[in-house]
Amino acid sequence: MRRSAYANLVLALVFTLLFAACGGGSKTPVTQSGQMFVNISDAPLPSVLDFQITINSMTVTDGTNTATLISTPTSLELTRLLGLRTLLALNEVAPSTYTSATVTVSSPVITYLNTGASPASVVMMNGTLTSSTFTIPINPGLVINNAGVGGLHLHFALAQSLAVDSSGKITGQVNPTFTLRGFNDSGDPDWEVDEFLGTVSSVNVPSNNFVFTRPDGRNFTIDTDSNTIFDGNGISGLSNLAANMVVNVSGKVQADGSILADEVEVLSLTKSYMGGLILDVNPTSGSASNLTVLVREEIPTQSTIPIYQPAQVNLSSNTTYHIRHVPLAISSWVFNSGLMVTGQRIGFAGDVDATNSTQFDASNVTLRWQGHDGQVVASSIDTTNGTFMFNANGLLGYVFAAPVKVYTFPGTQWLGGLTSINDLTNSQNVRVVGLVLKDPNTNAPVILAVRVRAL
Repeated sequence: MRRSAYANLVLALVFTLLFAACGGGSKTPVTQSGQMFVNISDAPLPSVLDFQITINSMTVTDGTNTATLISTPTSLELTRLLGLRTLLALNEVAPSTYTSATVTVSSPVITYLNTGASPASVVMMNGTLTSSTFTIPINPGLVINNAGVGGLHLHFALAQSLAVDSSGKITGQVNPTFTLRGFNDSGDPDWEVDEFLGTVSSVNVPSNNFVFTRPDGRNFTIDTDSNTIFDGNGISGLSNLAANMVVNVSGKVQADGSILADEVEVLSLTKSYMGGLILDVNPTSGSASNLTVLVREEIPTQSTIPIYQPAQVNLSSNTTYHIRHVPLAISSWVFNSGLMVTGQRIGFAGDVDATNSTQFDASNVTLRWQGHDGQVVASSIDTTNGTFMFNANGLLGYVFAAPVKVYTFPGTQWLGGLTSINDLTNSQNVRVVGLVLKDPNTNAPVILAVRVRAL
């Protein structure tokens, strides 16, 4: 989906307020083979901040023959993927109709808010698996033709996978619950990869592509065309990209194993980037001087700032602010040091603090997409203005303990049988993906909806 209209959404609101597991990206088709890719997303559980699990292997079978999609253990943090899709695997496989997959997992780790403490504290717990191997049906079977391509969407239901006791406390027992859906239509919403983070290795302007390296060292070819949006840090086109820039790619897998980019979001001009979830803003009003952030992403890995743990991020008068898909001149009006709020997902570039190596000094901060499941508040649907109130089930619901206003616009993507806001019904279960902003009048969050899906 091309996304040229998001700036208009933010401007209007101003005035109203897969890891690659076995390589991939080969540009040379192999006789009698096709491409199969796997992306993965998540469903939430209130108060869970992070859920890590290692996928050790994944195979698919047509009932007779087996193809390996993952052979190298791949560690994933899943909670950030609610409503978003990352590339888990991309491989050549023999043409056939594949009917089931077998996945082996290990090493679950749960990070959650202990709401029984005052104030609430962050707790990390090693989980205990009830089983480590799962066979998941693909129904209907996924057909891979010679020189063709097809996809599998692996959905992890966190709320059904983590056991809780009678009082709702997490016990640490993990019974992974997966569903798997195959698709061959490139117009299917799940064909789109939203979250694909890595660094630029090399740029080939005449060929309109660049080589992209995941943190695990695997390379992919990223194709661009006249519709590709280049976004962030003043980068306006392919010729502006350079080695070691940290980027997030959104796009679609192609039959030759490359990815055609809808957007290339430049998160850092040098190889120094972190990302995570805001747990606390200091001070809570006025311009923030620092943030407590639950770190979920690091390039490169920082020895003094552990991933999946809270860390202090320092802001300065020189820090710049940006919103994904939105020109900086506009985004700075609605996202800056005075308009940050607990629960926002951000990325930040900069350096480890020179005087305190457990802190990070941010030179720029980017507001990023995030997803939330919940319910439409009864009698709150305003079809004229394209808004509705939303009770979020996950962390946002816990943090604010009140309904959140959702803004939609003509470019919002409606899924799951919805075609517009007119199809919403009272108390309907929906998933909203978009940007969390702070309303400067009420200091409450609002959500700018990129996608709304009926559940």
